[in-house]
Amino acid sequence: MSKQTPISSLHMPADSQLDLLADALGDPTRRAIFKYVAETDHPVTAADVGATFGVHRTVARAHLEKLTDTGLLITDFLHKPEGGRPPKVYSRSEKRLDLQEPVRQYQVLSELLLHTLERFGDAAEIIVHDIGAGFGRQLAASVSDDADLGERLAPLVEAGAQLQYEVNGDTVELHTGNCLFREVATRRPRLVCLLDQAIVTGLLSGGGRPYELVDSNRRTTAHDVCTLVFKAAERSVVEPDNRAESAPETEDDA
Repeated sequence: MSKQTPISSLHMPADSQLDLLADALGDPTRRAIFKYVAETDHPVTAADVGATFGVHRTVARAHLEKLTDTGLLITDFLHKPEGGRPPKVYSRSEKRLDLQEPVRQYQVLSELLLHTLERFGDAAEIIVHDIGAGFGRQLAASVSDDADLGERLAPLVEAGAQLQYEVNGDTVELHTGNCLFREVATRRPRLVCLLDQAIVTGLLSGGGRPYELVDSNRRTTAHDVCTLVFKAAERSVVEPDNRAESAPETEDDA
């Protein structure tokens, strides 16, 4: 029997998170700096931030260190091939703020439900795939049939997903930077990733031409992006029913 992943602990109360948010992001400049670092696809230095916001590097570093103290940013050192003192760089951490009043523990609930599903073995994958694909088709119903790929993926983008895609003939390669279910997916990747893949499959297939997932590459510590590869399936051709025309005559027909 495989080892079960334990359920995560309960989360920080909302008032504690509000204190953290007010302390870290109450200043407009610091809030803008956090947004800039969070949306940049590579670590940044204090000099980068200073140049971007028109402030002295020392001021930029003070804002960055404050964000680091609250856990919203993490630091590292960028070692250059030519040697010398490596500059300190900043990037977004995995810390997530979930502000609710009164507090709700939806992540724990989702993990408990997934834990229950896991007891069904292989049948759980069938259930999750059907539910995910059905939800994807529901999302597709809000998009016109002649929408392009970007418009078709808009429901996920509006929900917070960071998506990039490449189209090559009948193949679509989709890169996801921000997984909408990341905290749960990290702990229970098998079913959560299957659900996510099924949702995208259903969404892409809502335009009248079905797509099927042909390859996937889950995010890793070194590569913080999930990649899904879809291929458009051949449209099925329904042969006309000519049995009435070709049926032999009976005595009653004669």
